[in-house]
Amino acid sequence: MGLKQCCATGSLHTGTPKGRIEKVHGLDCYIADAPSGSPKGVVVIIPDAFGWELPNNRILADEYAKNGNFQVVRCLQMSHLYELPLI
Repeated sequence: MGLKQCCATGSLHTGTPKGRIEKVHGLDCYIADAPSGSPKGVVVIIPDAFGWELPNNRILADEYAKNGNFQVVRCLQMSHLYELPLI
């Protein structure tokens, strides 16, 4: 059974991501800071199949940050996954 067209389409959010990319534990991460500088907490976003570099995921992180949170969008790549015997 192949992937249906409705599952492989989407749209890009309008806007420009405002966060920054930094290394966290050796992984490139997108970080969006709370505008107040005093975050209420942390939100970790696990990106969908389109990946952490998709503007939609970064714009979503920016929206959470705008509401007083701080979040990190981690890059999940095959080279960073645990090997099966470790799980």
